[in-house]
Amino acid sequence: MSNLEIIDLGGYDEAQVRTYVMDHFTKPMEGAEPIKLTFVVGAGKGDRQKYHPDLSKYMTTALRELGFEEDRAASACKECMGTFKSQHDTSKNLKFMHVFPHVDLKSGNEASAQEICAEQRGVHLLCASCEFDTFKEMVAVKTQSWGQRKRLCRALQDMAERFEVAEAKMIRMEALSPEEQVLYDSTSADLLAEKVTWLTAALKRMADEGQLTAREKTQVLAQIDAKLAALPGGKREAEGDDGGDAEPPPAAPIPPKVQKQREALSARRRAVAAAQPIAHPLRHAAEMQALFVRLAAAERLEAVKGRLLTMAEVKTVGEKGEVQEALDELEAACRGWFEDEEEFQSRIAALKAKAAKVKPAAAPAKKVSGAMSALDGWETVSGNSNSKGKSRKR
Repeated sequence: MSNLEIIDLGGYDEAQVRTYVMDHFTKPMEGAEPIKLTFVVGAGKGDRQKYHPDLSKYMTTALRELGFEEDRAASACKECMGTFKSQHDTSKNLKFMHVFPHVDLKSGNEASAQEICAEQRGVHLLCASCEFDTFKEMVAVKTQSWGQRKRLCRALQDMAERFEVAEAKMIRMEALSPEEQVLYDSTSADLLAEKVTWLTAALKRMADEGQLTAREKTQVLAQIDAKLAALPGGKREAEGDDGGDAEPPPAAPIPPKVQKQREALSARRRAVAAAQPIAHPLRHAAEMQALFVRLAAAERLEAVKGRLLTMAEVKTVGEKGEVQEALDELEAACRGWFEDEEEFQSRIAALKAKAAKVKPAAAPAKKVSGAMSALDGWETVSGNSNSKGKSRKR
């Protein structure tokens, strides 16, 4: 299976869904990297009869039975293995269930011990090993959203668990793997715990202050609802009156401590629900929008038929490759740590759609050289008919 594979569950009943999930996700898959599997679990009016109305519920129940957790910010990364999320794609009129299974990376990856160690010297290890004050500065600069910081927190928790395993092996005088040795030499249990505690508080503060995107808001509300449901009497309000004549059985008294927790969670839920979702701007949005406008102009000219292009138009079309290269460089520069790929691409698409509505300038396009040259502050001007063009700083 690959990240691009889409499995259509049309016609599946509850037993078939459970059998499929148990057969494919009970044991870790083998692969060189984390993967995402996409299942079609519903559709619009045209194909709705093809899918059981409770198909998504069947899938969720079977996955939870194996320990999978719902994470609306999940992506194909190591920290999100063992999670799933739902998506309603209105453009395709389909409902998807994205599953991020456990993958045995070692069995699928024939990399040497040196390559494994090199991988650990990446962002995760940097976050785990740096000083606490440096860590806080990096979080502020390299992560922008609640979702990014949530994934970072999960990564640190995973590394803390692996550190405990390595420490236990050291006590038993057992040899560590190259990956465990690098982790053990780079950080400590106390440092990891300090970072997780601080980051957890920062996540709660972001949620309480309404610093959530629409997707993140939905995820936080679901987490609060799950906590409320787990408390004694948590389902009472949801169940309500069944409409019968019989008196409902008296509810068991709720301990004061639990009642206080319920009130705090309920108040927090109301605050999160009332907050308006925010949108995080891309770091180079202005430069990228200008380049998207030029790219769209070139693509429109490429489609022109029935006439010859002017010299200026030919130049615009000829610069399409350089404009696209500049966009690719800026897109890479916009990515933060632990960025969700789907959400990132949706922001790119929104910026591109916004640029499509901008009327291109009548002046000839300027030459691009590198990602930032489109806006580097230089322009070409010409004097009278006898003078040559000159460059000047704006």
